[in-house]
Amino acid sequence: MNRRAAHPLQPLLALLLLALTGGLRAADPTWQERPIGQVLLLDGNEMADARLLPYRPLVVLRSGEKYRYRDIRRSIESLNRTGMFAGIEVKVQDGMDGQLDVFFILQRKPRIRSLDFSGNSPLSGKAMRAAIFSLRRNDLFEESRLAKAQDELLSLFKSRGYFNAHVSPRVSLDKDGSSCIVRFVIASGRLARISRLQVNTDDQQLAGAVQGCFPNHGIYLTGEFAKGSEKAQRLLKQHLYYFPEIKVQENFTDPERSAVDVTVTVACGFKYHFIFQGMNERMGLIADVWE
Repeated sequence: MNRRAAHPLQPLLALLLLALTGGLRAADPTWQERPIGQVLLLDGNEMADARLLPYRPLVVLRSGEKYRYRDIRRSIESLNRTGMFAGIEVKVQDGMDGQLDVFFILQRKPRIRSLDFSGNSPLSGKAMRAAIFSLRRNDLFEESRLAKAQDELLSLFKSRGYFNAHVSPRVSLDKDGSSCIVRFVIASGRLARISRLQVNTDDQQLAGAVQGCFPNHGIYLTGEFAKGSEKAQRLLKQHLYYFPEIKVQENFTDPERSAVDVTVTVACGFKYHFIFQGMNERMGLIADVWE
């Protein structure tokens, strides 16, 4: 670091960029072609950080060269492509001997220290962590993934019969901003129970057997109805039906989504009879096709 490094930062002359919150602003034309003094990478507190040194080669500005706005832009784009920084700010100020000092202030993304849960969840923390694929412990925190993680938790609760669950995420940064805790506040709501099951099929002779494939009481679990659909397909195949269509429609009858009427519609498909008539009777047809 050269002899100017020990000098405190002078009052800010211009703010060029707040990456991720806005586009590049026009640079002061009087800066163009002026010689560059210091080029420093600083952390979010505008302090030197040795952990930022590996990113120095991505900055194309060099001390002694002429200042060019396009070089600022190229450097910001290169730093942003690393995916390591939540924000990139560039400050330019007058230095010594008519030179310009350029400071890249890099706000690092925090690492996720833990995923925590609070509230009245009936599910274990282990089960909820396993359901979240968008955020993992020790990953860099991406705010854009928070909504996806929330949806993943809601899908888990629905699969367990909780259709009115609410998930509220909270992010707590450590003092130095290097890590964070992501906490999900859970309000599970009430379990959904089957009030009425109606199974409609276009083969009345199989209506009772098809209805027996689906649960008609207890907790409403979408996975159990998926298994029931597979069981019904096997039953129909035994009766020579192919390509059936099975639709499950749910209708919650209360605001808490704790009571549900389920309607299953089964279109049995097509009936085929496969008859093997022997090769001798088919040799003429095979010969015609071959020719």
